[in-house]
Amino acid sequence: MKTSTRPSLTLPLGILLACHPTASPTNTDTAPTTGQGSTGALDLMATSPSSSTSSSSSGAPIPTSTEPPITGSSSQDTGAAAVCGDGLLDPDEQCDAGPDLNDEGPCTLDCTLAVCGDGKVHVGVEACDLGVNNSDAYGGCGATCQRNAFCGDGQLDPGEQCDAGAQNGGGESPDATVPCSAGCNWDARLVFLSSELYSGDFGGLDGADLRCRNLAKQAGIAAWPTFRAWLSDADKSPLDRFTLIPAMPLVLPTGERIADSLGDLVLNGPRDGIRVDELGKPLPPSLVWTNTSVAAAPFSAVDHCQTWDSASPESTARVGRSHLPKQPLDKWQAWHDERQWTSLQYRGCDDTARLYCFEN
Repeated sequence: MKTSTRPSLTLPLGILLACHPTASPTNTDTAPTTGQGSTGALDLMATSPSSSTSSSSSGAPIPTSTEPPITGSSSQDTGAAAVCGDGLLDPDEQCDAGPDLNDEGPCTLDCTLAVCGDGKVHVGVEACDLGVNNSDAYGGCGATCQRNAFCGDGQLDPGEQCDAGAQNGGGESPDATVPCSAGCNWDARLVFLSSELYSGDFGGLDGADLRCRNLAKQAGIAAWPTFRAWLSDADKSPLDRFTLIPAMPLVLPTGERIADSLGDLVLNGPRDGIRVDELGKPLPPSLVWTNTSVAAAPFSAVDHCQTWDSASPESTARVGRSHLPKQPLDKWQAWHDERQWTSLQYRGCDDTARLYCFEN
């Protein structure tokens, strides 16, 4: 009896590779198709491309991830070097406002927060910051990093004769008749009526000058060492003792011009008079020791309180009158025309009168 031989169902290698292109070309073993439980090449083709595993050549699953990579916002996340001013807050920075913004707010150019006293100006908040040099000194930076009083702030501060703000060093200010210098002094020589009353005993002309200087110093006038009294003895007069500066105006501490120069004062008098003290405070019409004629020469060779060294009632000296109100006009006109400001009458040396004090 003949027996029949069943042919083998082995698939050629080319067909397997065509059905499953990911199969290893070196694997020539094929498994027979035996039914529903088969795990052959056709089943491998049905695997989803989004599967979270893949197979190695040995068939072991390899886990994969479909999550996108995490991207950070700091230089450490991106791997870039930390830079102050890049707008990214790095661990060693207190702040970082980004390019061109640091130092315009609370963040400084070195990425630290501005603090009064750190020597860095917080723009818009601090007017100044000198660090350890912050103080309450005139012209300096204060403890709160705001500017202290300074020449040019438009405010009259102690030690200033004037302060016209932006107009300092320029033309005449609206409320004065002479310019205010860049150093906050009148561009003129200062003249005032002494706030103190004295007898005729000064200890000579030098003693009278000293009284003027002390008053000027107490008032904070920077040029106080130069002041002299408008006073004559038998030999010397103001023209001998004062330094002539051509065309230098004479002003009261208020900035009011009383003469265009010393020569103008002698020729025409002090306009409405020398009527305020060293602080610019108005004084009433007052008698003033002078012994000086209308020509600015010694009025008397003998009547000068014994060379201004005596308060005896037997001694006399010439006095002037500081000013008068303009009403009645005839009395004011006589005061002006007769130069009574420097020569009015004799008084006993035991009387009291004021002094005219001039910056020299």
